[in-house]
Amino acid sequence: MSEREAPGQTVDLFVSCLVDLFKPSTAVAAVAVLERRGTQVGFPPGQTCCGQFAYNAGHWPEALAMAQNLLQALDARPAPDAIVGLSGSCVAMVLEEYPKLLAWAQGQLGAEAGEWAARHQRVAARLVELSQWLSREAPAEAKSGPLLEVAWHTGCHMRRVLRAEGDGPRVLADLGVAAADPADRDQCCGFGGTYAMAEPEISTALADEKLAALQAVGGSALAGCDWGCLLHLGGRLSRTENPWPVLHLAELVDLADRGAATPAGVAGAGRFVPEVP
Repeated sequence: MSEREAPGQTVDLFVSCLVDLFKPSTAVAAVAVLERRGTQVGFPPGQTCCGQFAYNAGHWPEALAMAQNLLQALDARPAPDAIVGLSGSCVAMVLEEYPKLLAWAQGQLGAEAGEWAARHQRVAARLVELSQWLSREAPAEAKSGPLLEVAWHTGCHMRRVLRAEGDGPRVLADLGVAAADPADRDQCCGFGGTYAMAEPEISTALADEKLAALQAVGGSALAGCDWGCLLHLGGRLSRTENPWPVLHLAELVDLADRGAATPAGVAGAGRFVPEVP
């Protein structure tokens, strides 16, 4: 793909703690993808976990502290045109659950409650998940036919909360990559955040069922928009010594941009080795 003329749009990247800790190459790929589409990419310092794990486990005071930290980090810089998130579940947490968390904490926040609500509104007005941004803001010229086929997993938050299940496949189709859903597309992969730790046997069984359905689709790799699901499924693949590559949308789009979206290209980029420091 050739470099596009810069429209002057500014984008801040919301990477998620899983990308930061386990797959930082995804963030590197996302920056390359966004810059090729003419954006100036910034990274708000201070961002850490959005608090979703604590929130889902019922530890709302701890979740509130993390939510305040993230909102402060994303709202501290000059307002970008968009804040692009690399995790559908984290974006859903900020957009859908933060208002509930802030409403619950009104008494604790006191006179500052209105300030935090306004800060959330400013962030939420600009926050969008990567596949949504690519689909709406930077559509590619469609290629004549698929150059690569992959199995596509849509996480529960992407499907049921963000209503963005079709954006990733549409983006990839325009780049010559056919992304096919499994027959059980509505079924959870078994990750579910803390659920995977609280109910490991059920979580593993769900992962095996999901992987069986995904591999029935075929394709040179497994791809999706959220490393929560992909780490869970990729971890199960590694434990069963299955070499099927696992890639985030950002990595797959980056390969397609560079003309490297081939079976060999995804095999190299999607080799499942979490990048733990």
